[in-house]
Amino acid sequence: DGSPCLPEDYPSAITLREGREVRDFVLGHRFADGSLRWFRINSSPLRIGEAANCGVVLTVSDISESRRAEEQLKLAFEAVRQSGEGILMTDAQQLILSVNPAFEAVTGYRADEVIGKTPALIASLRHDQHFYAAMNEALENTGYWRGEVWNQRKNGEIYPEWLGVSVVRENDGRPKYYVYI
Repeated sequence: DGSPCLPEDYPSAITLREGREVRDFVLGHRFADGSLRWFRINSSPLRIGEAANCGVVLTVSDISESRRAEEQLKLAFEAVRQSGEGILMTDAQQLILSVNPAFEAVTGYRADEVIGKTPALIASLRHDQHFYAAMNEALENTGYWRGEVWNQRKNGEIYPEWLGVSVVRENDGRPKYYVYI
């Protein structure tokens, strides 16, 4: 019939029988139509006066949507991590939040050496202020910029790269993140 059934020796079933609390127990349940939902269960024994174990106070929360969102986040993280393209992400103030292993391989910088700094760390100084002003204008107007840049590796070697920069915006349109690929 699709209903969950906990065996008698299941840890939470034992905990309930012993009159102890159950906290943040997660249970998946497949319904008869084949859909899977996830629930977080908390319980406390009910005591009335001196009488113990008069019952159980149980709360059940459907956490299916948050589980799906968490899986999507894991998938996105893994796609960035496994990408063969160097990826750098900054906040709205252009402070580096994360880089992937391909970025580390291309630039020679480890993540812990660049996080909290700006992408100017790898700039080669071959581009003038007009170049960056045009890049920033494109980002503001269209939300992305693509082109060739010359950057500098940790060892000082200057190299060309094809760079794409995209803006991730807040609901009100303000920049929240920048993604460099």
